[in-house]
Amino acid sequence: MIIISWIALGLVVGLITTTLSVGPGRLEDTIVAVVGSVSGGWLFVLLTGAEVMDVTPRAAVSGLAGAALLLALSRVLARRQETI
Repeated sequence: MIIISWIALGLVVGLITTTLSVGPGRLEDTIVAVVGSVSGGWLFVLLTGAEVMDVTPRAAVSGLAGAALLLALSRVLARRQETI
């Protein structure tokens, strides 16, 4: 159940990010946010030893942080690639 919530959280973060940003990349940003959210949640479970099925605010925050970090990293890398 928590994995579905991480995916949903990633979708929401991706859609919010794409509406606030200018330019193409709506689908790419959403996919990156979903991957980041699931990765952040998985890392949370791995580091804390929590059960995968535990739906907690900390698990949700870890998914949100993962989505935000991976989106920021992808934007930085995309800008660096444009300047090269």
